[in-house]
Amino acid sequence: MPIELPNLDDRTYDNLVQEALSMIPTYAPEWTNHNPSDPGITLIELFAYLTEMLLYRQNRITDDNLRMFLKLLNGPSWEQTRDLREEVELAVLGVRQRYRAVTCEDFEELAKEADARKEADSRIARAHCVPKRNLESDPLDQSGESPGHISVIIVPGIAIAPQIFFFDGTYTDYTQTTQVNNETPLALNSAPEHFLYLGLTTTFRSVEFRFGTPGTNYQLKIEYFNGLEWVEMTVERHSLTEQTSNWNENGLIQFNIPDNWEQIDINGTTGYWLRVSTETNPSQVAQVLRIQIQHNLKQVVKNYLEPRRLLTTAVHVVEPRYVKIRVQLTVVMKQDAPEAEVQSKAFKTLQDFFDPLKGGTEGKGWPFGRNVYISEIYELLDSVSGVDYVKKTQEVETQEELDEVQLIDELASGESERLIRNVNGELIGIQIKSHELVEAEIDLIVE
Repeated sequence: MPIELPNLDDRTYDNLVQEALSMIPTYAPEWTNHNPSDPGITLIELFAYLTEMLLYRQNRITDDNLRMFLKLLNGPSWEQTRDLREEVELAVLGVRQRYRAVTCEDFEELAKEADARKEADSRIARAHCVPKRNLESDPLDQSGESPGHISVIIVPGIAIAPQIFFFDGTYTDYTQTTQVNNETPLALNSAPEHFLYLGLTTTFRSVEFRFGTPGTNYQLKIEYFNGLEWVEMTVERHSLTEQTSNWNENGLIQFNIPDNWEQIDINGTTGYWLRVSTETNPSQVAQVLRIQIQHNLKQVVKNYLEPRRLLTTAVHVVEPRYVKIRVQLTVVMKQDAPEAEVQSKAFKTLQDFFDPLKGGTEGKGWPFGRNVYISEIYELLDSVSGVDYVKKTQEVETQEELDEVQLIDELASGESERLIRNVNGELIGIQIKSHELVEAEIDLIVE
């Protein structure tokens, strides 16, 4: 139902005439002839008529008014190209579309649509806005409120796990070793026929190298797969920036994502791969400590939100901080239940419950900031077919009962306030902050 337009001035011709006549004794007491035949009364009636016409026009929106409003909405260069009613409808539909990011809901919805692409759905499954926080420089949220700052946390809808293989005739998996604080350097290419494969399940635009021993006399060749063959990246076509000086120092290798980059299977893993080789024989083989493949989702979202934010708002796009916990319980089976099946179901039930995309009680992903409660874990495991009951796990040597849930996160282990206890001092849960999700290590014993 349309909004009823207000009457800006509801005075009529008769009201105006009577108002003017009532003012004569005050402003012109010597004027005593108020009959219609008096010339002054004729002028009053004329001005009342003209005023009524002006009031009528004041309550109407003319086509010129509409065109001015449309120009305000569409910009000063707007010109009418169709029927005025159609122009108004298009302008109203445009205003209804979400563009400006003001509320947390705005930031979350816009962040999810930032990566919408023609060839696939958005890689962003969830977005969570935390107002008055700068989680980019304060990921543990220890500084409290930061007025004027907005942090947007994005959860990829697909697993964005790096894969790193070194090939010197056989494949060696460097993935795990180069993703942690590695103190043992790993040798890279020592001949032109050796390849370092760097892959993700999504496209990416940079790789960071940190060396234990820099290499010398390398002439790196960086290639991607276009669906038919490996194609070399260049400065001219891909804005390739090689900051490691051919593996001679720590730095980034950056590039623009090729439009024709296709997935390929390397050593049984399908993804978007870079192939790094050397065109020369190095005089000193590079020894790498850490290789970090950096996907571009955060930058995509930030670039999308930047023109949509309010002028005084600083936007920070980050990935979730996962609080690591260990769930350790003993599951007692019913007599006729198959052990392997019960253990598999129980493990998967808990794994799904803590999943960032399909976990939680509603199956829509573990909610940000939702505490972990031990009672819910018992309830879940009790519902698994073949389970008789669930009990605490006992320490092997001392037979002491262990807490069902342990906080094993190195960054949060010293925060005793995260351990939620009842009035008897018994642990009943783990506190999760508003910008955090849960990463659970599951240790179940089946009896």
